[in-house]
Amino acid sequence: MSEDATNIDTAISHTAQDVSLWTNSFLNEFWQDMFSAAGLLGTAATLVALVVAIKQLRKSKSAFEAAAEAAKSESDLAKQNYADYVVSNAKMYLRELELHVAGAKWARASSRANDLADMFAQITVGADDPAKDELRLVTSTRGWVQTFSLIESGELDWDDGLRKKWASQVRSCYSTVDGKFGPFKSEVANGDTE
Repeated sequence: MSEDATNIDTAISHTAQDVSLWTNSFLNEFWQDMFSAAGLLGTAATLVALVVAIKQLRKSKSAFEAAAEAAKSESDLAKQNYADYVVSNAKMYLRELELHVAGAKWARASSRANDLADMFAQITVGADDPAKDELRLVTSTRGWVQTFSLIESGELDWDDGLRKKWASQVRSCYSTVDGKFGPFKSEVANGDTE
């Protein structure tokens, strides 16, 4: 072996002996027991902290679930409020449209029919599964926009045939809106109207 390697081995062995002497003199049995007890207490404290952390995570999870449920509830309420608003406007536009048609104010009737078709379109957008009735109301009401414009321009006469079709359209509008979205939706849907 070389002289440097021998010197290193000697230094390591002296250091190990010094550490051994120091620990044996400093750490008698009492202190060794104390440090072992402190280690056990530290382990126990870590386990208790782990249990507390798990409980807090469970509480956080249930709080998160409650917040998600509250958000969904608020979202459902907002959707219902918007649907109520749209239905209310649709009914108001339909009443105004009936007045304009009765007064032969065809330009206003055409404009209000367009507004009513927009409201019906909002109803179909807000519905989870828009039925054929709602989609039909949008297209048929848009057709009346054109019809009223043609009557206004003199290209079409307001005759008995159109009056009957218009009366049928009005009934269809009211029954669909009331039956699916209005205050009597369950009675109309179940056929309980009188």
